[in-house]
Amino acid sequence: MKKITLLLIMGLSTQMNYAQSNNINVTVQRPNPIGDAMDKVMQANVANITARANEAEAQASNNAVFNETIKNNYSKVTIDNLINNTNNYEYIVIENVGGWAPKENTEDLINILSGAKKYTIINISKYYNTHKKNPSNLINNKEVLFLNWLRDAQGDVNRITQLSVKNSEGKLIYESTSKNLSHAEILKPLISNYIFTKEQALSKIEDLKKYLDLGVITKEEYDSKISELKPILLGNN
Repeated sequence: MKKITLLLIMGLSTQMNYAQSNNINVTVQRPNPIGDAMDKVMQANVANITARANEAEAQASNNAVFNETIKNNYSKVTIDNLINNTNNYEYIVIENVGGWAPKENTEDLINILSGAKKYTIINISKYYNTHKKNPSNLINNKEVLFLNWLRDAQGDVNRITQLSVKNSEGKLIYESTSKNLSHAEILKPLISNYIFTKEQALSKIEDLKKYLDLGVITKEEYDSKISELKPILLGNN
């Protein structure tokens, strides 16, 4: 009996020691709807701030590109015997389009020139590139102008364009080099009422007089040019 009692006491003592030495910590988390809502609001604000920052960065980049494209833009005309003579022609033949994006540039040229409704536009650039000559029925036709276009890309922004226009005899009557100008600006002599104003005619006559005095041109050449400019100077335009 004493042994049984002793064993029971020892067993109870062991259970008590085990219970005391193995405490279990339990954390109870209560719902906090207000805190959750505040977290979502803060996350949304951060997302909006990031989006606005990205938009501002993109706009700054676009502005930089725009500023670069309009910097030092120019048009230099080296030959111009087209002014006051555009009504003498009925057809513009797109002879050759080269350089950067020739397909897209050809389409732009056709659309702009056709939109002016001044000439019949004939695109033979593919024929010319293949055969290196023009169709025979377009040669020696005094109503035809031949247009050549070369647009080079210098980096991601700058575009240098060379435009040359020849008559049916192959003589250059217009030539220009432009930087960062639109197709329409470059083609303006062909799509606008390209004539001398009175002020331009007077300036031209003054230049011709200087050339005559310097012996650059003859008296016959001077008189011939004056006869062309005189109606403009005395006219109503």
